[in-house]
Amino acid sequence: MGLMKKEKRNGKRNKKMDMKKLKPMKPGQKAKILIPADFKMIADTIRKNWDDRLNEILPLIDMMETLTSIDERFPDGYTGRQLVTDFLAYSKAWKGRIAQAVKEKLIELLDTQDLNNQ
Repeated sequence: MGLMKKEKRNGKRNKKMDMKKLKPMKPGQKAKILIPADFKMIADTIRKNWDDRLNEILPLIDMMETLTSIDERFPDGYTGRQLVTDFLAYSKAWKGRIAQAVKEKLIELLDTQDLNNQ
């Protein structure tokens, strides 16, 4: 029995098989920017990549950095969903690939439900 069959039978992945699934990028195609679903990392990404109006939205970014869940409530009743919605409204002028990736991730997080609070 060959090595590939043995590895496959044992439930292990074969690196050669995984490489076949990868498709080469087309000329001019850019790699997708992956943004983690971690609010602290998202806030850090915003700080590092948006200089234009950063001072205006700094309080929102500071609050976002402390979020652990989209449905979390701050002491004043303000929710993570409200914070993300407000940030998206203020960030319309923020352009570029990173900006688009961050906004897409925040919209994705808005579309999710917190499983802990159901």
